Amino acid sequence: MFLKKLEKYFGFDERKTNWTTEIRAGVTVYLTMAYILFVNPVILKDAGVPFNACVVGTAFAAGITSILMGAIANFPLALAAGMGLNSVLAYNIVISQGVPWQVGMGLIFLDGLIVFILVIAGLREAVMNAIPVPLRHA
Repeated sequence: MFLKKLEKYFGFDERKTNWTTEIRAGVTVYLTMAYILFVNPVILKDAGVPFNACVVGTAFAAGITSILMGAIANFPLALAAGMGLNSVLAYNIVISQGVPWQVGMGLIFLDGLIVFILVIAGLREAVMNAIPVPLRHA
């Protein structure tokens, strides 16, 4: 009964899928993203972020955001830390500029908050449309 409700909520019939396909897809996505659990903490460790805390934080953030994306947005997209921004934080902001890593993390939080406000206010689309198409595709 519960599985049937889940199948209906996630539109298994409309998407022509089944539990075997979904589980196989989930395992595949996990295996392609698992490296982030190891690489992200190694990069941020260079900036002074405690390694074990970073592993837990990376796993927690990826798990919660991916679950929310699937459960609320009903969109099968896995989310995790980006390998570009963590390198910029570790090597350009913290190591090169001497900014404490806590301040760098605060900047990333502030960036996320600004994007969230733009989305809620409906301005994100206007900002994206203001960027020339070739630049968006670059």
